[in-house]
Amino acid sequence: MVFLLCFLLLIVAPVIHIIWSILHVQKRVKLPLAAITILCLFMGVAFSILATYIDVHNLPAGTRCATPSVGFIFAGFAITIVVIPVTAIIFYLINYHLSKKIIST
Repeated sequence: MVFLLCFLLLIVAPVIHIIWSILHVQKRVKLPLAAITILCLFMGVAFSILATYIDVHNLPAGTRCATPSVGFIFAGFAITIVVIPVTAIIFYLINYHLSKKIIST
């Protein structure tokens, strides 16, 4: 159960970034896409550290090595560093294309 919670913490920031970016493209959110991306990058880092803390805190008393628990930080950083910038570029291109389409009509 704790593993599932830690795994969900790793994917929360990219999912929030995608939802928030969709709302930005639909003009429901006035926050710039760059600010959304920066906030989600910080959330991804914070949630990765939080997932590691939760997993290390819930280890059995006799555990001598917490190396797999520290893997949550690296997995979270990898997910955050790959997914959020890629989706930011995609949504920037979508937003740019839609703004050019509106201007030309």
